[in-house]
Amino acid sequence: MKSLKHILFLFIAAMLLSDCERDDICSEFTPTTPRLLIEFYDIANQEELKFAPQLSVYGNDPAFDPPTNEDNSSAILREPFETSRVFNVSVNEVKPPLIVGPEVGPDGEPVTTTTSYAFERRTDLRLDNDDETSSNVDIVNFTYVTEYVYVSRACGYKSIFKNLRVEIVDDGDNWILGFRFPDNNITDNIIVENEDATHIDLLH
Repeated sequence: MKSLKHILFLFIAAMLLSDCERDDICSEFTPTTPRLLIEFYDIANQEELKFAPQLSVYGNDPAFDPPTNEDNSSAILREPFETSRVFNVSVNEVKPPLIVGPEVGPDGEPVTTTTSYAFERRTDLRLDNDDETSSNVDIVNFTYVTEYVYVSRACGYKSIFKNLRVEIVDDGDNWILGFRFPDNNITDNIIVENEDATHIDLLH
């Protein structure tokens, strides 16, 4: 009798496992909503990466003050789920996340969304309490259309971003002097769908 129960248990377990499809578990390696990968290049030698000194990157929101430290900071994370932030550090690339907007509006037309970031060069000069020195903050606007893409039953949907446009706000004292898309042959319908590929080069 025990043997029969054991066989029955194994049969039921096998049936349950056979109903479990591969996409019932969302792998940590499954690509999700990408961040924007930006690299910094030398304006004088545009084939050379160039570190942006003591950089901080944070949302351009007048409701919030610029960050003053890394532990309690509005600066973006260097990597998801980590604590290190792009705050007062010299880097030659950053990965800011984009706001996920609606796909379409009430009229059924695609909706344009804008994410705005402050790129603060030489943050240390703002923090040193010396009135004779100051950092340089440039505002960069990223405009795009959000599209939802089905991944799997377990992972659900991710977002990709199409028709990417870049605006460096002219403040009369910009340290970011220009931008380019890595593929010079493509200037329209730039798509952000993979955060392992560079999307924008900022020149300084």
